[in-house]
Amino acid sequence: IKRAIQKGEPYRVDCRVTLPGGELRWIRSQAHVQMVDGHAVRITGAIIDITRERLLLDRLGESAERMRVAEAAAGFGVWEFDKVADSITVSEGMLRLHEVPPESPLTYAARDIVTMLDEDYVAALKAATHTSFTTGRRFLIELPIRAQDGTTRWWRIRAHPEFRDGAPWRMIGATLDITSERQMLLSLEQA
Repeated sequence: IKRAIQKGEPYRVDCRVTLPGGELRWIRSQAHVQMVDGHAVRITGAIIDITRERLLLDRLGESAERMRVAEAAAGFGVWEFDKVADSITVSEGMLRLHEVPPESPLTYAARDIVTMLDEDYVAALKAATHTSFTTGRRFLIELPIRAQDGTTRWWRIRAHPEFRDGAPWRMIGATLDITSERQMLLSLEQA
């Protein structure tokens, strides 16, 4: 605040305060400093209670962390194909499944991401997505995927279409690594 007054710059400060009854609240103080001949003559601003905003942001962060832990533990990822924007957004779990570095982007142009993936996988996913958009029904497919180490993994992909004004808008799905399940079934069949 002192620098804002000295230089005539606007400022914004978020801080936690304790009310007389002991309740903790978050406030935001935001103001504009009016200068005349190099001197601050007026500060115009507002102090607002942002406790609810901070709590929601904290909960959102906690939810995101729980999702990261669940994806890693269960071997799944979630994704969204935006037909209108022709883009695909993936979760960190999808990056792991595709063996992509964790610092990679989470949103890709559809034309770019398909060049990064196995062509049989892309063809099966495109066919399922097309049918789902055409029928308006969810889809469930299981596919073999070649891992970078040359082994075959099995994925179960579930998705549902969403429409806006009657037109296909987006597809939201989840992909689960079911390799262990497949291996167990194969062992039972051979026993």
